[in-house]
Amino acid sequence: MEESSLPKDVWIVLDTNFLIDFYSKQDQYAPIFEKLRKRNNTIVTIDLVRTEFIRSKSKEVVEAKVDFLGKMVETILPLDNETLRLVQPTIEIYASDMDKVELTDIYLACVIQRHSKVYLLTRNHSDFPCRLFSRSNIFNVGLEKDIKTYALYQYKKSDTLEVKDEVPF
Repeated sequence: MEESSLPKDVWIVLDTNFLIDFYSKQDQYAPIFEKLRKRNNTIVTIDLVRTEFIRSKSKEVVEAKVDFLGKMVETILPLDNETLRLVQPTIEIYASDMDKVELTDIYLACVIQRHSKVYLLTRNHSDFPCRLFSRSNIFNVGLEKDIKTYALYQYKKSDTLEVKDEVPF
């Protein structure tokens, strides 16, 4: 992927699946991460993603994941009142696309709806339908027995929800 086609000076919200995959295969995922950082993007996530990511069976693994997250993510975005007010309208506009959408993904959708300069990096394509979100960049990560595909998603502006141009934090 051409580095110049990546968004610049925006906030990239990491989904749990990217963090888990990156943590387990750091050498394969580091190039994507570095390309995003070179474009002066701020790498962030939300607390629900943080919780899903660090959840593990041993204290040592939890601590290692917390340390990794601290190196990868510049901040944990708060879910402010305006973002929380988007939950019900988001559920309503998802309609039939709501099947099997996890709670964390609803909140991620609200975060990227709230601000125009915020993108989501995920491989969970079915939970961010293209009728609501634009898919601007696609990244393939070739593994020994698999190819994982990630994309940057941004909310398509609509008349029903107001999208702010400034980054909130």
